[in-house]
Amino acid sequence: MIVTTSNPISWIARALRTGETSLLPGKLPAYTRLDAATKEAAVRRGVGRTTVQPFSNGDAAGTDLEEPVNLIVKGPLPRLQATLEQAGWVEAQSRSLPHYLHTALSALFKLGNYNGAPVSQQFLDGRGEALALNKNSDHNRARDHLRVYALPADPVTGEQRWGIAATRDIALSLTTKGHVDLGHAIDYGVDGERDQIMADLLRVGVKQWAAVRGVRPQAKDVQVPGGVLAGGKYLTDGLVYEVSLTSR
Repeated sequence: MIVTTSNPISWIARALRTGETSLLPGKLPAYTRLDAATKEAAVRRGVGRTTVQPFSNGDAAGTDLEEPVNLIVKGPLPRLQATLEQAGWVEAQSRSLPHYLHTALSALFKLGNYNGAPVSQQFLDGRGEALALNKNSDHNRARDHLRVYALPADPVTGEQRWGIAATRDIALSLTTKGHVDLGHAIDYGVDGERDQIMADLLRVGVKQWAAVRGVRPQAKDVQVPGGVLAGGKYLTDGLVYEVSLTSR
């Protein structure tokens, strides 16, 4: 049973008393949607093309599929970071005790809205993220967040490639049954976050992009080519956005 409450003390007390999952939700603006005609044009540009769609993992060994990489960007990492920051994204700080304490004070007592709060460690092909950013944080009870991973260079042009795995945290989640599990509940409709990031990139001047079909790993509980991913955790139309920052 999952119980939702707006009071942080009740949130903790109920989880401790029952052991069941308790949610402390935040408030976020509606997703920024892509214009339908703009998205349709991108789909036409990507007709007949596919790309391998990796998944981030919860551990370096890669035993658990976590978040799908749904944007692949070509260009230098500093340019990608600068472009996202121009669109309002804030770099997540390192995973250190002071930053976690800052996050806890923000989340529990709303003592400052800490937009640069750390994100949990995830991996892609055994490597941690090169960059993580947040946006629209509601005291870290809810937020948009993304992780950027290094991908193999473009085999034709030699350009650097980066995979973005992005989801929207909608509530803090606490479970105490057997062991304490503290994290975020997410919006399983991952296309909303993907489209919001693409809308942000377009707004700050990115022009070259296409929507291509993602080819998913043939792993347990992953359905291809579209629909439900990773044990029913995600819903998607199966598209991956390929973006170039070298032509703007």
